Amino acid sequence: MLDQDQGVAEEKFNSGEDVSRFVDSYASFSRIVNSLQRKYIDLKQEVVSRNAQLAEANEKLTELNQRNLSVTVFLDGILNSISAGVIAVNCVGRITHFNKAASRILGIPPDEPLGKFYNDIVPAGSPPESDAPSSAMSARAIDSVEKQIDLVDGTRLHLSVSTAVLRDSKGVPTGAVEVFHDLTKLKKMEQELARHNTLVAL
Repeated sequence: MLDQDQGVAEEKFNSGEDVSRFVDSYASFSRIVNSLQRKYIDLKQEVVSRNAQLAEANEKLTELNQRNLSVTVFLDGILNSISAGVIAVNCVGRITHFNKAASRILGIPPDEPLGKFYNDIVPAGSPPESDAPSSAMSARAIDSVEKQIDLVDGTRLHLSVSTAVLRDSKGVPTGAVEVFHDLTKLKKMEQELARHNTLVAL
């Protein structure tokens, strides 16, 4: 009988230990779950905050793009309305802008040159260094240089060419822009006047 009572006591003692271990395990599990829940809530709040920041950044970027587009359209309107030819190139000589006057003077369709190398589109002239690619490579501008260009149809153009070097915010050259005026009619008039004066002298 004593042995039986002792066995029952040990069984109760073991059951008590099991309960204690279960309680400890449950408490540990609860702490882990609570920690995960807090981390999930913190992560969710971080995602919401990041999404709000991203939305704000996207809104500002959209606004900036719209402003840049408006400025680009405005500048294109100005460049296409002037009578002087305007050609812009990047640092390797690819054409980034070619206005209507340049198309008319050189007899080249306005959309054809964009993205192509200047030297593959515009005939070489004299002096040869009086163009946008030369200014882009040398980082030196020229002012009102008279230049002759022979077109594919045999027409000889007399141009007054000026260039300016394009630079980024740090002052590093990124390309050049060329502005030229057609002096061909003026040169013909000068030649006619010279012949007229020769005849008068004779």
